[in-house]
Amino acid sequence: KVGGQRVMRRAVRRIKRILLVQPPAFSNNQRSDMTPNAPLGIGYIAAALEREGYQVQVLDALIEGWNQETRLTPEKIRVGLTFAEIREAISAIAPDVVGISSMFTAQRKNAHAVAAAAKEIDPRTVVIFGGAHPSAAPEMVLTDPNVDYLIISEGDNSIVPLLRAIEAGGDVSALNGVGFRSGNAYVVKPKTASISDLDT
Repeated sequence: KVGGQRVMRRAVRRIKRILLVQPPAFSNNQRSDMTPNAPLGIGYIAAALEREGYQVQVLDALIEGWNQETRLTPEKIRVGLTFAEIREAISAIAPDVVGISSMFTAQRKNAHAVAAAAKEIDPRTVVIFGGAHPSAAPEMVLTDPNVDYLIISEGDNSIVPLLRAIEAGGDVSALNGVGFRSGNAYVVKPKTASISDLDT
């Protein structure tokens, strides 16, 4: 409950296709400043979703566009797929949900640009943020109207309950480790349940 009111969300549609995105990244003038890593968090989320029968695709916009640079200022470039290419990929996949990894506050604008692209293509698309940035600054993330939900900390054990609640039009305020808007308020449910068996 929030302010004595049960927070309900209407089901958007049956969720089948999910696209997980690692956005492109800013760099101070040269790619050699960057150390790209495999997006393990997205991989863990994809595995959890596939176990439950969801169709999952991953778009690593940084690595897939590693040889592409967009000059933004004399001191700054963006490395990775262009947002035109990202929009094209989202359109082709037509996902019901777009999950966006936002690991660094300094890179947040790229993540929010992916969210905006997803909503421009289909406003019904559910956009979920995960990663260190929304875990540390959830209210900052939720100021973006293109972000529907965020997941705090480990998403492996939160993503499926969240999607099922969305599908059912259920009460997401009862979930663990999620954030969302309720009217003009930001609701952040702290993460209290961690994964005990790391081998899973």
